[in-house]
Amino acid sequence: MEFHLQPTQDTSSPHRSPSSVPLLHALTHYVIPAIYKEKLEGVLAQPVLSQTDIAELAKAAMAADPAAALALVNRWLVQGLPLDAIYVQGVSGAAQLLGQWWDEDRVSFVDVTLGANRLQDLIFNGYRYLTGENKSSTPMHNFTILLAKPAASQHSLGLMVVSEIFRRHHWRVYSDSQSTPEALERTLAGEWVDVLGISVAYEQHIPTVAQSVIVSRRHSVNKHLCVMVGGPQVALRQRLAQEVGADIACADATAATALAYQFVDRVRGQTGAADSSH
Repeated sequence: MEFHLQPTQDTSSPHRSPSSVPLLHALTHYVIPAIYKEKLEGVLAQPVLSQTDIAELAKAAMAADPAAALALVNRWLVQGLPLDAIYVQGVSGAAQLLGQWWDEDRVSFVDVTLGANRLQDLIFNGYRYLTGENKSSTPMHNFTILLAKPAASQHSLGLMVVSEIFRRHHWRVYSDSQSTPEALERTLAGEWVDVLGISVAYEQHIPTVAQSVIVSRRHSVNKHLCVMVGGPQVALRQRLAQEVGADIACADATAATALAYQFVDRVRGQTGAADSSH
């Protein structure tokens, strides 16, 4: 059964915005923003999904058939579309489109909530079932990233998407959902980590992130720790990396994998530092 957009009579809320649906707000604000703005070696630089494709995925996410969105993504994979592009263009684009349709009063609260949950399911379950790969398989290299967010931030979906993309690029990925400076200190003092990636969603989190970076560098087993910041604040603050003491600022998860790899590979080549625990 195909889903057709129609005006809805649901006008009970005077402020219809994506933030009115918490999951949709997380999808539209924390799923890889500002994608494919840089052309980097080894990184997909041109969009491979059209606006028609993205709209089709958004409609499939709201369809009566719960498997419609998964079937569409599977068809794209059979056609040879890269999984990363499906994540960063398709899923994030569809989430933004749902937000637009909701804002324009073209879909109901039930429809948009269902669509947001279906898109989340694609992210959580799509990697394993669509690729047939075991995410716990041994990485091709022994590079490790710890992904974190300020403890006060309630949104973790964006980190989950970034985690999947780094795993797709053969990184060993750890995640810390309660990233206080003290928690990061304990983790980095006991585990070898090549890259610490911190998502910065709100301006008020910047001082905490800056303190976390100081503590992390001081206590990390890896004295050449690379610190990378991402999230919505990267697009809003051109000097975010300098403000918090990070090495890299990047809003595109796919580009971030290349930048992080280049940084760690260069440091290891210069210093010989490497994780000896694996």
